[in-house]
Amino acid sequence: MVPGSTHNLVIATRLLAQKAEYSSHLGTAQCPLPDTVERQPLLVEFDSRRQDFTDRLVQGCADRPANFQLRHLGILILLLVVVLTAAIIAGGRGRRLGGLNKSDLVIGGRRIIDRQLDVLGHVAEHVLVVSNDHHRFRCSGLQVCDDLVCDAGPLSGVHTALVRSPTVRTMVIACDLPFLTARFLRHLAARKTDADAVIPRNFIGRQPLCAVYSRTCLEPIRRMIALGDFRVSGLGDAVRVTELEPKEVASYDPDGMLLFNVNTPCDYTRAIDRLTPKQSVESLERRIESPRHP
Repeated sequence: MVPGSTHNLVIATRLLAQKAEYSSHLGTAQCPLPDTVERQPLLVEFDSRRQDFTDRLVQGCADRPANFQLRHLGILILLLVVVLTAAIIAGGRGRRLGGLNKSDLVIGGRRIIDRQLDVLGHVAEHVLVVSNDHHRFRCSGLQVCDDLVCDAGPLSGVHTALVRSPTVRTMVIACDLPFLTARFLRHLAARKTDADAVIPRNFIGRQPLCAVYSRTCLEPIRRMIALGDFRVSGLGDAVRVTELEPKEVASYDPDGMLLFNVNTPCDYTRAIDRLTPKQSVESLERRIESPRHP
């Protein structure tokens, strides 16, 4: 908190308390959290010289996930949100790319995994990598988890991510998606649902390797593996799913490349052609957020 003066701090605190008390005599916005273990306090910083800080705080509440809670305690404002883990599935062998590690492919002057880590840093509190090759990530500082089930493909990666994740909900991302944006992933993470998973669908179909899964998916996944069904696409039939519809995804995807993945040399060439060193994912987000003119 950065007050201009003690006087301003007192006034600011009273105004913030009044905003919170509007919906409850106890000063708590009644948005219940499903699990107290998941609560993560965030510091709210405001400039007391501005006259609109209360409006901006309330607007900020509207932009937070559905499981958000505003509470004032004395002179402190706490924002309580559900903490999310992100898991990058990086265990593929890249056969169609001649054995190259897809996460290490350079696009626009940067590796795909570096692009993903920058984006996920704005979305998740914890980030881990599922890979049996610890040597590749030895200098990254990331938690690297071996597949708990061998030779079960990406489904094993999802299983491992959910087992190793410290949070109830985990965002699972394939390592070959170079054009993800923080704006879209925040929207994906914020989707309120009673289902086991939130999976986007674009014009190609469901994208289960850019999705949010609950721990409740673990048992269905274990049953699939026990039956020898390793199709990650089959997850949609095994768990309860809330879909992000193609139209909804398209609003975050002006050129249809948001969920583009690099599987072949042709895909890699297309990705390089699309993102030159002078461009960045951040510039694409600015394009999305800027008003569109007819």
